[in-house]
This record gives sequence, structure tokens and C-alpha cells, in this order.
Amino acid sequence: MVRFRAQDSGRTGTRVRLVCAVVPLLAGCSFVSSPLTTASGSERLSAERLFTLEVEPLLAAKCFACHGQDPDAVQSGLRLTSREAMLHGGASSKAVLVPGDADASLLYRAVRRTDAKLSMPPLEQDRLAAPDIAKIRAWIAAGAPWPETAETQQRPAPVPAGVTVATSGGLSDAWTQRRYREEGLWAFRPLRRSAPPPAAAGHPIDAFLNRRLAAAQLEPAPRASKRTLIRRAAYDLTGLPPRPADVEAFLKDEAPDAWTRAIDRLLASPHYGEQWARHWLDVTRYADTAGYRHNWELSNAWRYRDYVVRAFNADKPYRRFVLEQLAGDLLDPNDPELLVATGYLRMGPWETVGMAPEAVDRQFYLDDVTNAVGETFLSLPLQCAKCHDHKSDPIPTRDYYRIYAVFAATQVAKRPAPFLATENRNHFARERTRLEKLLRQAEAEVVRLSAQQNRAEFAWYKERGLPYKVVGKRVYDPEDQKPPPSLGLTKDELGLVFTKRKEIRIWRRRLERYQPW
Repeated sequence: MVRFRAQDSGRTGTRVRLVCAVVPLLAGCSFVSSPLTTASGSERLSAERLFTLEVEPLLAAKCFACHGQDPDAVQSGLRLTSREAMLHGGASSKAVLVPGDADASLLYRAVRRTDAKLSMPPLEQDRLAAPDIAKIRAWIAAGAPWPETAETQQRPAPVPAGVTVATSGGLSDAWTQRRYREEGLWAFRPLRRSAPPPAAAGHPIDAFLNRRLAAAQLEPAPRASKRTLIRRAAYDLTGLPPRPADVEAFLKDEAPDAWTRAIDRLLASPHYGEQWARHWLDVTRYADTAGYRHNWELSNAWRYRDYVVRAFNADKPYRRFVLEQLAGDLLDPNDPELLVATGYLRMGPWETVGMAPEAVDRQFYLDDVTNAVGETFLSLPLQCAKCHDHKSDPIPTRDYYRIYAVFAATQVAKRPAPFLATENRNHFARERTRLEKLLRQAEAEVVRLSAQQNRAEFAWYKERGLPYKVVGKRVYDPEDQKPPPSLGLTKDELGLVFTKRKEIRIWRRRLERYQPW
């Protein structure tokens, strides 16, 4: 269970309390089938024990979730929960099991994953190990027995492979007790300090790399020249080529700490934050526009972008970096830097056409921010757990809604956040003046053309002896009692009105860039 709790001066922010427990999927069912008649008694008993102790738990853990555990969600119409269902097949009515012939059985061919179009389970991380595949082959070759429930109850309970993970609990006991391969849980384990392998010389990291290279019977790449090293470091840390003077100085520097000082200089460059903030902004889905159909400009998004750049250049501790983005307004509602940091919660695409009900738009936001928090800070997409316990990751639905509840009371609003001395406001006055001029020109053009159209409409009403009505009052009038929509304007003038009205919205929105929120 991972908790993030925002604290500052004794006050505790409760928005960020991300509970992410881990847990997997094992299902166990017993099914009825007709006994085999083609094997001897001892062979049949051996094959049935293989099924009961090894094969059925494998099918339950890897297959039943999509093929039979939920009667209302059977993929491709294929059930694998009984021998008869396998012999019947799925939507194609083609049997997936040929008793006695594993190579002809689609089930066996699917778990072998030799055919790109027939690979099951579909996720690479869930693929069966070679010993498990061998057990399925042996079971099919023995006639694929499926003993009745009464028989299996007389046998020792199977000892499933893998380990369980403590979580807040799934929607079923089978999911809560699901087992995972130990090697597949490395991302959920605490970090451990590892002693490097013994090495004659070089950096400890090289010792780890050399051990793996030796195991793969590969030779290390030759050592790079100093010129190559300084170019690699400059591109990696700043995204820019090194200045010729810096290259020459590094080549001439024979001091033992020359490389260390070169790296320190690059890390101290403001371009370091600009380069590495790009990676974080990709994760948070940063954009200067809202996306979707209208794709309106987010005029103040630049302040969150620059906050991330400053955080990297200041080498801000990661824990603090996380807290500020998730609950900066709770840490200190009067600190503009922290208000800007919570711009993270506004990232991602937003629909602005106003076609969906407000409650639906609100739901889209909450689902989006919940999943984004998982992807950003846990490297785990969470949306699958919205409707069911996760099929491959140890994320129960309960935890999805716990994280969702953290943001259920969060409302997006424009809050005053005075500009910081460290924020780049160069040319603000000049650009604001330019935009205001463009706005006035567009407004004047719309006023001129609207007046021209109004004169034509007044004349139209007067000729027919009808009282003049503004546009909003004409909606339900008969067609012969209201003027044509483009009366008084040519096609070019009508297009110009549309363009200038759109420009007005653009310039007004862009002017928000120079307002401190």
C-alpha cells in the first residue's frame, strides 16, 4: 500500500492519499466430464491427477477469466471450463481440444505461441513457462481426462505455484488469492542495495554490465574517445551540441577530475532542466491546447511547463515534486509556485464543444485524472480496474475508486497566482499590446458587417409591414416572416464575419497568458 500525504506546517492535505495495493488472479472451478475408456486404470489415474493438481489450476489462472469464469463476458464464445466446451469450440464451432493429439489441439498451439495469430494468454507477461506447456501437452496426449467433482475431492489439494500479494481485496476470493510469478513482481518490491560483482577496475556499474555481457558471451564496446564522450554528455544532459570552446577545453584538460567537472557544468546549465523536463511533460500529457475538436489554446499552461523546468534545474526531491503537483494548493494555498504545480491536474485533453451533459464531462475528467495519476506516478494504467479487478496487474477495483475518491471533490477553476520573479515575462507588454490591437481590429470588422446586415434586415421587415425582431426572437417564426440568415452580406462578407468572430475568441483567450492565474 502506497500513501502520499501532503504535509506543511502541521497541516495535512488529504487529497493525495494514493492507495495502491497489489494482487492477482487465480480461479478454481470443478467441472463434470465423461471418463476415458482408452487408457489403463493406472494411466488414467496418473493423467487425472496431472489435470487436478497441475493443469486445472493453470487454466484457472491463465484462461478462465476470459473464457468461462464470467458467463456474461466470454471472449469469442469460447469456454474452457469443461471438456465438452473445449470439444465444442467457440464462435467458429471448431474444437480447441483433440484428445490424444496435442499438436492438433488449438489449445496447445495457442499456449506455445508459435503462431502470431494464435498466442494465448494475449499478454506477453502472462505467457506460460516451458514446464507448464509440457504439462498441458502431456495431459492432452493422455486423452485429456477431466474427472468429476466427487473424484477430485478425494485427491490432495493442488499446491499452486507463485506467490500471493496482500491487497485491499478484490471482487472475488479467487482474485484476492491469485498467485503471481515472483520474477513478475519486481516493480512492486522495495529497492534493495546490491553489492557489485568483484571487478579489477572501473565503475561499479561497469561490473554489473560486464557480468551480463560475459553471460551472453559478448564483448564490451571499445572505450569512447574524449571528444565522443563530451558530445554524448552534452546531447544527453542538455539536448544541445557542446560549444566548440567547451570541447577544446575538455580535450586539453588532463586533470583526474576533468570528466566530473564537465558533467557538473552541464548539470548546472539551465538547458538541463529544459531537456529533462520534456520527458516528464510527455508523461503528464502536457500540451498548450485542450485537444479534441476545438483544440482551444490553454494560455496559461506555460506556467506549469516552466515549473517543471525549474524543479529539474533546482534538483527538487522527487517526493516533494510529487506532492506539489498533486496537492500543492493544500500544502500552502497562498504560494503561487504550489498553485502552478497543481496545473498537473489540468493536463490532458478536454472536450469543449458543450454537447455532453455537465455530469458526463465531469465523469470523463475524474476517470482521466485517476488513470493519469497511476500512469504518471506508479507507471500503471488504472482504467482497466474501473470495471473489474485488473486481469494482469495486482490492482483491485477497490483501489481504483479509492484513488478516484481523492479527486472526487476537486474542481477545476482559475485561481489567482501572482507571477513569480523567476518566471520569464520578457516582452509581455509588447505582446499584450499587439494582441489587443488585433482584437480591436477583429471586433471593429464584426461591428461593421453586423451593422450592414442589421440595416438590410430592418428594410426587409419594413417592406413587409412586420415589426423588427432580434435574432433570438425569430427562432419559431414561419420562414416567410423572418429574413434569410445572410441577408445583406455577400458570401465573402459572410465568411469574413465567421473568421473575425473566431479571431475574437482566439485573441481574448490568448490575452489570458498575461493574466496571473
